Amino acid sequence: DPALAGLMGGEEAFQTLGARWHKKLTPDLEQKLRFGLLQTQSNRFIGTQLDSDANPDQPFNQNISSANWFFLPQWQYQPDNNAWLFGVDSYNYQYDIDGYFYQACHEGQPDCNLTRLPKGLLDEQVNGWEVSPYIEYQHQLSDDIQISLGFRHTNMTLEAVRRSSLSPRLGVEYQLSDKVILTANWGKYLQRPQITELTQSLGNPELALTEAEHRIIGAKIELSATWSAQIEAYHKPMISLIVPEDAPDYYSNSGTGEARGLDLFLKRKWQDGRFGWISYSYASSERTDGNNSSSRPFDGDQPHTLSFVWNQPMTGSWSNWSWGAKLNAHTGQHYTPVVEREGLAIPDSGQTDTVCSSNGNLTD
Repeated sequence: DPALAGLMGGEEAFQTLGARWHKKLTPDLEQKLRFGLLQTQSNRFIGTQLDSDANPDQPFNQNISSANWFFLPQWQYQPDNNAWLFGVDSYNYQYDIDGYFYQACHEGQPDCNLTRLPKGLLDEQVNGWEVSPYIEYQHQLSDDIQISLGFRHTNMTLEAVRRSSLSPRLGVEYQLSDKVILTANWGKYLQRPQITELTQSLGNPELALTEAEHRIIGAKIELSATWSAQIEAYHKPMISLIVPEDAPDYYSNSGTGEARGLDLFLKRKWQDGRFGWISYSYASSERTDGNNSSSRPFDGDQPHTLSFVWNQPMTGSWSNWSWGAKLNAHTGQHYTPVVEREGLAIPDSGQTDTVCSSNGNLTD
C-alpha cells in the first residue's frame, strides 16, 4: 500500500461559551435555559499522496472546523404524583471542511487499501439547523407502579435536506417488594450521519437518520443499607445503518443490525470514605450491509467487559489519605487477516490504575 507510507496524526480541540439560567417560576414549575456557542477544530493527516493525487508527496489531510450555536430551554412541572418535562433542543450548525482525503474503509472490509480508495478534494460548507421539541410524563399509578411516557420530534435540516422523525418512549417500574424494583423500557432513538458523510465530494447529502429500537427489562435490588445491584437485559434492532458505496453516492442507508446483551452492576454507596462498584457486560452485535450481504459482527463488538472501582481511607497517621484502584478488562475485538477471512480476534486486554490522595488545610 504505497499511499500508506508516511506519518499519521492529528489534533482535536473544542471550546464552549455559554450561560445557564435556572429559576423556580412557581412552587410546581421550574425553568432552565441554556444557550451558547460550541466551537470545534479537527485536523487529521496520514500517509503520502502519490503522483496521481492532488498534492504529490504531501500527506492526505482533512480539516473540519465548526461554530454551532445552541439554545436549550426546558420546563419541569410537578403537581402531586405527576411530573411533566417539556423542552426544545435548537441548534444552528456551520461546518467548514477542506483538504484532500479519502472515503473511509467500511466495516468488515478485509482488503482496505489506501492507494485504491476513492479520494477527493474537500472545500465546502455543511450548514443547517435543528429544532427538536420533546415531552416526558411520569405518573404514579399506584403505590407499586410508576409509568413514564415520552415523545421527541427530531427535526433538522442539513445541506438543504430535511430529516424529521418522531421517537416515542415508554417506561414502567414495579415495586415488587421493599428491596426489589422491576423495570421495563421501550423506545425509538435516532442518530444523524457524520458530517464527513454528508459532503458533496466524498459523501451523500441525502443520507437519512439511523434508527434503533431499544427493548430493555431489568431489576434494581437493595442488598443492604450500603450495597445495591442492578441487572438489565436488552435487545436493540437497528435500521438505516450507513454503508459505504461506490461513486457517485459513496454512502447509503442500506444497512441493518441488532445488539443484545446483559449488564450487571453492583455498587457500594459512599460511607465512611469507602465507595466502589463492579460491573460486567455481555454483548453481541451484528450487522448486515445491504440486501445481498451476510450478517457479521460489528467491528467494535466485544463480548465480555469487566470493570472494578474501589476507594477507601487509610488508617493511623495516614488517616488524611485515601487510596483507590480501577480495573478494566475486556475481550479483544474481531479482526480478519488478509490471508484468511474468518476466525481471529485481537488478544484480550486489561488495565489497572491505582491512586492515592489526601485532604488537608495548607494553613489554619
